Amino acid sequence: MLSYLLTSFLLISVTQQQQQATERSCSQGDLGYLCDNFQVCTTFDLIDQETYDTLCAARRNPAEDQTTEYQLPTTSTTRQPVEETTDSSTRDARTPPPATTDEYKDVTDVFTSDTGIITIPYTTDNRVMTVSDYSTRDKYTLDGSAESDFTFPPTTQSGDSNEQFFGVAPKIIIPPVNTTVAPGGTAGFNCKSTGAPTPQTTITKREETTPLNRDAFPRPISNVISETTIRQEMDNIVKSNEGWYTCMACNPLGCEKADAYLRVLDLCKDVQCPEPLVCVGDYENLTHQCECPDFCDQRELTTPDFVCSNYCETKFNRCQMLNDACQEMKMGVEVAYEGYCERTYQPTFDPAQSTSENRFDLESGEQLTLRAVFGGSPQPTVAWYREGEEERVLGTGEVLQITVDSEDSGVYYAVGTNCMNNNVRAVEVEVNVAPLPTSPPLLTTTPFGGPDNLELESELARSTCQVFGDAKFITYDQNSFNFVGQCDYVLAMDCERARWFVYGRLTACGFDGSGSCLESVTLYFDSEIVEVQRGWLVNHFGTKVSPKNTPNQLIPIGETGDLSVYFDGSILTVEAILSRNQISETRTAISSLKILWDGYLSVEIQSPFDTMTCGACGDNDGDATNDFVTRRSGIVDSPTAFLESWKIDRYGRCDDAEEPRTAQEICGEEYEAKVQECQELFENPMFGACGAHHDSSPFLEKCVYDECMGQMGVEELPPKCMAASAYAMRCGNKFWMSNDPNDFRVNNAMAGWEELVGCPDAEEKYQPILDTGCPQPDA
Repeated sequence: MLSYLLTSFLLISVTQQQQQATERSCSQGDLGYLCDNFQVCTTFDLIDQETYDTLCAARRNPAEDQTTEYQLPTTSTTRQPVEETTDSSTRDARTPPPATTDEYKDVTDVFTSDTGIITIPYTTDNRVMTVSDYSTRDKYTLDGSAESDFTFPPTTQSGDSNEQFFGVAPKIIIPPVNTTVAPGGTAGFNCKSTGAPTPQTTITKREETTPLNRDAFPRPISNVISETTIRQEMDNIVKSNEGWYTCMACNPLGCEKADAYLRVLDLCKDVQCPEPLVCVGDYENLTHQCECPDFCDQRELTTPDFVCSNYCETKFNRCQMLNDACQEMKMGVEVAYEGYCERTYQPTFDPAQSTSENRFDLESGEQLTLRAVFGGSPQPTVAWYREGEEERVLGTGEVLQITVDSEDSGVYYAVGTNCMNNNVRAVEVEVNVAPLPTSPPLLTTTPFGGPDNLELESELARSTCQVFGDAKFITYDQNSFNFVGQCDYVLAMDCERARWFVYGRLTACGFDGSGSCLESVTLYFDSEIVEVQRGWLVNHFGTKVSPKNTPNQLIPIGETGDLSVYFDGSILTVEAILSRNQISETRTAISSLKILWDGYLSVEIQSPFDTMTCGACGDNDGDATNDFVTRRSGIVDSPTAFLESWKIDRYGRCDDAEEPRTAQEICGEEYEAKVQECQELFENPMFGACGAHHDSSPFLEKCVYDECMGQMGVEELPPKCMAASAYAMRCGNKFWMSNDPNDFRVNNAMAGWEELVGCPDAEEKYQPILDTGCPQPDA
């Protein structure tokens, strides 16, 4: 019995020793040993079926080791390797070299949630990981699949019979994330990956992503895992940049992919904020809000330059005034004067110098004149209203002068205001207007309906103001002057009812920044806003209309039917119907405002003959001597000071206008030759009949001036021909010599003048003028 027990013990001991030896062989063996002895080694949990199927496949069939050659993608990322230093004398020859980690300097990581974009400081983790603290998953993708799209067979280190396996498949540990960005903005994707050896990592559009060539990688010589981070950054983002982007990390053991989507979205498109607020997109929450803009830079904000605002508040400088007013929603803030605010005195009404009557009985067509004088500190401004229509300013200044009709009856009053919140109401006058007993005969222009129901529309008389060239103004009352300024200006407005305004934008005429030429004209009419731009493009509340695609067709604008545009192939006409008066069963009188735009530099503004206006076009009262009425109701002699007062520059971004030079100063020695050249042009027979009604001298002077200045530099549109074209526009359009609707003129004999003087005709000018504006779609 004792010998049996001893024999059994010895057998068990031998078996245990053999098992330990086998386990030791499996644990110390290389990949080849594990693959060849899979059935034995798997009992010790040293290799599983998945690893065997993946890593041992190439050993079973070496032909599978063949891969397709691909060109290595390039990346724009600049990498600056940071190497660990190790004393070579202390390192065993069999010890793998130290791992390196690529570090990217001066980069900002941009990570986003699904709803937007968050910017956080960029950091680079240079930690070197070993196999022992590395995740046991060998393959990982964001789409949930267990394996990458393809893998490479493992590499070995040869030398003795015991092969040793090196390398760890790549993993993407920080994938790129979805990003939303505005057009014109900057977007970027980050991707961090690990592996041994360091993975080659790229970020490309998904459809452009291709596997990397394994032969381009060095053979793995270590199991030390390192990290690499890359960033793909794009500036001036456009819609075509939108789409899926793929981060791919590859090394000899395989590839890993992760996708993210770039969305291009303008959160402020079609958003209109009340001035001076501007739209700001919140790309984290995919919303927008109206915020106060930056009126000036930090240096300007801290520069002492005390001003007194029209709210009678002393501010450190103009920047602080604008910032505070925007935050406190104080509309219409302006600098009252430089320096500290003086002591404020409430406006006081002076009845001795003001209208004393409390009632006027008038007939349609008669003139109403009211006067209100106020004192105070600072000097009050005066505005006129009619009861029940307080939202509409009838006029500004101490004197209100309007021509009335039957609709103008009511109680009129003046309000004197200083400091915006200090105001006094005075001069309350009841006005009764009786209609005319009979209507005067009107010129019939447009028939409507059939013979059984004939209805006629007649146009009331209109005055004409014109702006053309570099820049010449001719007022309603035929006062002409030159102007050199670059900003937005009030060209004309209804100073009786403030129902319409016409603004003009003057910009440099040439690439050297000199001169002043019309770039666009904007009409504010009731609740509508229409801008006409170069190339005859129409902008209506952000919606672009191309009348060139529908020539000779009336295009309604808005919902009321009172606003329309019409393009005849060379002139774009914007018409606003101000009133329709039924004067008989079959006849209607039309009062309208018209803007005629040549698509390039010249505009005519035709407003009702009996409407008191203000702005650069003057007051439309028939007297050229009092045209230069400034915005504050004072009269000046200088055209430059006059027009500067009608500048629209809420944020102080425009330079002051310059005093214009004469044509002689511009031309120098060429002056006489240019005068003769222009005179020959304007002496053509076609212009002869027009001279009886329209003085050609302002156009002749502008011809000489613009020829020497060079104007816009468009070869197909010579400056002298554009000056002549502006004169032809004036001659060829309707005009009235007085307020009598029958005192009507039009010169229809202008066709063909271009051929006589060698200027481009309408067809030859069409494409060059179209090219000066924004690109437009074809019909």
